Amino acid sequence: MSILHQLPLIASCARETWERGTIPANLWFEAIMDRYAGVRSGVGGGPEPGKIIRGDNLSVAKTLFAAVSAGTQGAPTLIYMDPPFFTRSKYKQNVNIPGDERGGVTLPVKAFSDMWGGADGAGTGDAFARYLEMLSVRIVAAHDLLSDEGSLWIHLDHHAAHYVKILADHIFGGPEYLLNEVIWQYSSGGATKKHFARKHDTLLFYAKNPVRHRFYPMREKSYNRGRKPYRFKGVKEYRDEGGWYTLVNMRDVWRIDMVGRTSGERTGYATQKPEALMERIVSSCTERGDLCLDMFGGSGTLAAVCESTDRRWIVVDESPLASLHIERRMAGKGAAFEIMSGARTVAEPAAEGAPSWGLEAALEHAADGADGAGAMAVVKPVSYTMPEGALDVGVRDASALAEKIRRSPGSFVAGMSAEVRPAPGGDGPFRPSCAVYGEGSLRLPVRDSDAEIIVRVVDVFGNVSIVKMNEE
Repeated sequence: MSILHQLPLIASCARETWERGTIPANLWFEAIMDRYAGVRSGVGGGPEPGKIIRGDNLSVAKTLFAAVSAGTQGAPTLIYMDPPFFTRSKYKQNVNIPGDERGGVTLPVKAFSDMWGGADGAGTGDAFARYLEMLSVRIVAAHDLLSDEGSLWIHLDHHAAHYVKILADHIFGGPEYLLNEVIWQYSSGGATKKHFARKHDTLLFYAKNPVRHRFYPMREKSYNRGRKPYRFKGVKEYRDEGGWYTLVNMRDVWRIDMVGRTSGERTGYATQKPEALMERIVSSCTERGDLCLDMFGGSGTLAAVCESTDRRWIVVDESPLASLHIERRMAGKGAAFEIMSGARTVAEPAAEGAPSWGLEAALEHAADGADGAGAMAVVKPVSYTMPEGALDVGVRDASALAEKIRRSPGSFVAGMSAEVRPAPGGDGPFRPSCAVYGEGSLRLPVRDSDAEIIVRVVDVFGNVSIVKMNEE
């Protein structure tokens, strides 16, 4: 059966899958107090923190929908989706391990897979159907999650945009719910002699309610023919180095550059989108204080823009590497945020596949009155065991990597945060009082000799461990 004939079945199955889905048990929030912000929800009147959720976005959507239905969570005004494009490729990122006297190491790490069938091209139709099934049920979820004035943006390219448009039209209720098919034009990457260079993506802009959705028109320059003044009555004209122009409502073709290799906003994550693009989306259909949800969080561009423009935000991604990029990016912006993960508490064993860390804490006397503490604990790693199967490296590479880990376990630390509990044996979610990123040690005040230090360590691959340490 052709893909075209399967579309009605895919759409109806998506609704059924969404409505039969179950809510994951016991998700919990892990509050991170970044060293720049030092604020979290309910403390000192600080801003409502953003949320970074590690997990399957469909399960998370079901959880959020239950909360919205119960009135304990506001509905998002904007949902943005930047899913895999059906490129049938595996995306990797080079992770740089800082150097010591013997130099650094660069390791290729899986970012995400866009494989939906045989890599040799066999079974393409079945693979494409599976891809559309995955995406359509998430479009159903987004539709139901949105506020009555909300909108959904689906970011795709030539591989699937035309089919997804048909599915989304059906899910939302008809083609009138599609407000725009925005073309994002850019210049980057290579070209080919087999066809015209592919230098644009497609963004499908849907409204939950096409009559009362939020939209704030933006203006752009429109240069006069010949760049000369028209001098029409009632038409205001301007002039710059390019010539004479008028201001018109922004059109649906956007020329915005990709994130350059030397750009300050570059995180290194595969498929990162520019903040200028996201600013245009966010500004066009939300107000300050509105909630925005990114269901495929990636490098965290939506969260970064929301933080800069006073919007609330939730980003979801199941990739440890993506979650690390988002966490580190938002910490660098001084954001207050929480991390939602699985049901494990600090008293339970480490999750399967987590790295193993050996940590030690050395006490140092603090200056009188420093943080009101009598001593500072300096926590640093003394050993590290990489999760099994984390990397695909050769024998020679594995040997060099093992030596690097032995000599410098701190080089594999991407971030550390810690909570000091007054006495050992406590349970419950991790609530740290301080955090550092990109450093191999952490300093925190210790007021009680019987205190228990609970440390959360994220390695450079995004894997998380929680380690309990007793101070004596």
